[in-house]
Amino acid sequence: MFDGEMVKYIEQYRKGNGILDFHSIFAPMQMLFSQSDFVLANLETPISDCEDDYTKKRWEFCTAYEFAEALKESGVDYVSTANNHCLDRGIVGLEKTIKCLDQIGLLHSGIGCVGENREPVIAEIAGVRIALLSYTYGTNAMTNRQYLGYRKNRKLVNLFQEQEGAIERISPLMWYIRRHPGGFAERVRNGLLRRIYPENIGKDWYEKTTPGMYRRWLLSTELRRVKRMGADMTAVYLHVGGQYNCEPNVLTKRMIQWLMKKGCSIVIGNHEHVVHGCIHNTSSNQLATYAIGNFLGSAGTLHEPYDRYAEYSIAVHTYIDSIKKKINKVTFSVLVSCKNDNGTYEVWPVKEWISTLPENIARKKIEDCLTVAKLFSNQVYDRLLDEYLLCMM
Repeated sequence: MFDGEMVKYIEQYRKGNGILDFHSIFAPMQMLFSQSDFVLANLETPISDCEDDYTKKRWEFCTAYEFAEALKESGVDYVSTANNHCLDRGIVGLEKTIKCLDQIGLLHSGIGCVGENREPVIAEIAGVRIALLSYTYGTNAMTNRQYLGYRKNRKLVNLFQEQEGAIERISPLMWYIRRHPGGFAERVRNGLLRRIYPENIGKDWYEKTTPGMYRRWLLSTELRRVKRMGADMTAVYLHVGGQYNCEPNVLTKRMIQWLMKKGCSIVIGNHEHVVHGCIHNTSSNQLATYAIGNFLGSAGTLHEPYDRYAEYSIAVHTYIDSIKKKINKVTFSVLVSCKNDNGTYEVWPVKEWISTLPENIARKKIEDCLTVAKLFSNQVYDRLLDEYLLCMM
């Protein structure tokens, strides 16, 4: 993401000819990316070729066309676009994002245009056909007020549960309850919800399970569809969970287990903006992550939380046997998102980044990096490596 705090420094990326150039952000990552046949990332911001769309609001994003262009040129091949910020510029912003990504040639899935019949993205990587799906828990509708509706626009964003607040918007009963807070109807509703969704008690809206039978049916249908289309493996980018939690919440664990039972080979859970653990099932040849952190973002550098290692992230490397069409090894690298003195950002593999630091600072940062590696793998490491072995399948 290129969030609102970072947009305040956007002029630092403007060259003498007036063109924005974000290549410096990803330049330290090009060597690592070049070692992969295919690189996937989550694009948690709308993209626009109109500067009037950019925003400095902290929790509302929109980023320049040139930002996505730099991401593509750094080596990223595909981006997941279904996330809680995809509607920060409304349906018009959704369609601008698709137009920009198509022009750049960056593969994407998760959102669609009005009236469009979308085809699943199936990438052929070293002879293996891998379906790339993207789904989100919600779209920040409770704050950005961008509701999809229940007819024409309902399928524009891949959601695995109903959009937050959507039921209240179309149900006369819910509107009655809203107009009579504390009344009998609200007490009955709250009592039922506590029984049906006990894990929602005391949770923020973005961590709550909401009714989603129709959405789950759509997701199940797409999983079956890609199999019929000849996909050897399915990878799902899942935007799920709370923010800066100490551990994955109930909804995150439940959804990842559900997708693994559906036969997904790879599930990349992310949204919590910090690094959490992973699951690797050698008997069923499956890999899933709970949260892999912020590849790029201002959390932990420009603003809190400073104690959750929010400036670090994980690059997961999945080695696939092209004959058996199965995962045979999984490794990972630790990355860091760091701010320069002029307000610009760069993303680095930590071992290379540490080598640029003074020795007294480097010692403390090495400890932090090893802690992040342990948070992801639940293994203890005594030195920095370019690549850590997670498991053999």
